[in-house]
Amino acid sequence: RRGLPEPRIKRTVEGDLGMRVSARAAAEALRALAPSDDPADAEFDRYVSKVTAAPETLPNNPEEIHYDTLLARASIATSLMRHAGRAHEVCTADGLVTMQTGRDLTRVSQIIGTGGYLANTLGFNPSGSIYRLGADAQGKRILAPRGGQYRRDPDYLFPLLANIAKGHPAAAVQKGLQSLTAGS
Repeated sequence: RRGLPEPRIKRTVEGDLGMRVSARAAAEALRALAPSDDPADAEFDRYVSKVTAAPETLPNNPEEIHYDTLLARASIATSLMRHAGRAHEVCTADGLVTMQTGRDLTRVSQIIGTGGYLANTLGFNPSGSIYRLGADAQGKRILAPRGGQYRRDPDYLFPLLANIAKGHPAAAVQKGLQSLTAGS
């Protein structure tokens, strides 16, 4: 392993990967990560422009719902790529050695969607987008989750519980677990 050790617990917010104000960034992430999923049509671009200009806009038809799903999957995959470590093989005098930088998230068993689309969309499951993350542009394996369950935080409690967990960890965990619902 290389680099500074990662903290045991880490919470981040990806403000540039929103599905409304930052929809254009999410659309660019989709095109970079999953070109086969990119609708590459004028309607998709119009939808991205519409929600960027008016973030309160919600989808009105099945096509727009599909566009939201694509934006959400791209945002989650991009976020994971930023936070997951990397691994690659290095030839040494003793043979091949796996060199790891960053955090290994391959055994993460729960992914929790909190806020907005991630918390409120029944049937949404980002697993397919997450599990197909393979290697980065340098050919290093992305150490993203390879299994696990997607759960939702429909009451948007997790950001609040994170703030009280230091002083009341057992109560925060108990309330958090009670509040989660299945992702699909």
